Amino acid sequence: MGMQIKQPEWEKVEYSRKRIERAGKEMISGSISDEEKKKAVAVIDNWRAAHAYPLHYIYMNLKKYAVDDKNIIVAQRLKRLDSIVDKLKRYNTMNLWKMQDLGGCRVSSFARLREAYPNYFADIGEFVGVVKGYLK
Repeated sequence: MGMQIKQPEWEKVEYSRKRIERAGKEMISGSISDEEKKKAVAVIDNWRAAHAYPLHYIYMNLKKYAVDDKNIIVAQRLKRLDSIVDKLKRYNTMNLWKMQDLGGCRVSSFARLREAYPNYFADIGEFVGVVKGYLK
C-alpha cells in the first residue's frame, strides 16, 4: 500500500478555565515579568487556536451553500492577540473565557443566502445573530 499522509490535528484546549481567565488578566495587568507574559501568550494562543476547528466547520458549511452564487463571499478569521488584549482592557469586567468573538465568519449577503436556502436558514436566528454583516 502507498505511503500514509498524516493529517495535522486541530488544536485542543490544553489549559483549565481558571488558567485561561488568569492569562487574560495577566496580559492586561502591566505588572508581569517577561517570562510570565510569555506563558500567558502561550495560553491565549492555545485558546484562540482551539476555536479554529469550529470556526472552519461553520465557514465550510456557509461556503457550501454560497457556491451557486458567485456574488456571495464567505470569510473567516481568528481575533489577533493584540485585539484580544485591547478588548480585555476596554471591558474590565470581561474575561478571556467568556469572550465571544475569538473567531468569526462574515457573509457578504446573508439575506441572499437565506433566500436561496430558506429551509436551512429559516431558524438560524436561534443560533446566530447578524450584526453589521457579521454572524455573531
